[in-house]
Amino acid sequence: MTLDRGLGLLGLIVGLPSFLALFFSDHATTALLCVVIAVLAIGAAVWVNKVGTDHPFRMDVVEVHLDLSKGPSQATLTKTYKIVPNFNHLTQMVHRNIAADGDVRDFNWNGRPIPDAQQRRTMGGEYEITVPFTPAPSRGKPFDGKLSYDLIDSFPAHSESLGYVVDFPTKIVTITVTLPTNKACLTAIPRLAFGGQERDLRDLIIAPDRCTLKYSVKKPRVGSQIITYWTW
Repeated sequence: MTLDRGLGLLGLIVGLPSFLALFFSDHATTALLCVVIAVLAIGAAVWVNKVGTDHPFRMDVVEVHLDLSKGPSQATLTKTYKIVPNFNHLTQMVHRNIAADGDVRDFNWNGRPIPDAQQRRTMGGEYEITVPFTPAPSRGKPFDGKLSYDLIDSFPAHSESLGYVVDFPTKIVTITVTLPTNKACLTAIPRLAFGGQERDLRDLIIAPDRCTLKYSVKKPRVGSQIITYWTW
């Protein structure tokens, strides 16, 4: 159970009996004190849920689009964010879990190339991209951001997949895969992986020409992976 849910549950357990005790008990003072404690617990739960988090940013919306319309040898992955800062004075955002079977190149933020100094490749072969903010965004004020990069020779097989790791607390993630007209989708399965387990996701929409796959996931856990499997 998360901290915010625990505080909220505590507030309800303490508050409801205490509220009734105000009217049906001789211990009104004690009951009133318990009601105050319950209100504070519920208020703390709301604060933890909205603000009190270790994550510097949260996302109202994340849209992930893999564009393979030019063919499997050259794809573009675009991640569009509706970003909400949890604190003031945040000067940068770090994007992790960027990897592919082939080559990854041409990183852009909001259509502008990202300098090499802001790109780092980890020991595991993944990329970390640092996006600076000048001036720093204001806490709680949403703004838009778009990270894109090219994937070269990363989808050569008959059976392929796209994985998106949830790096930030997010209300809704929408995944779209656009395939070339000469390699339409034969089968497709979206799945959600967390803690070593995977489960199927529903609501996958496949366009009539079978060249576009699309679905959404609400409030996925941070650290979970949304995976789209397909054959073509």
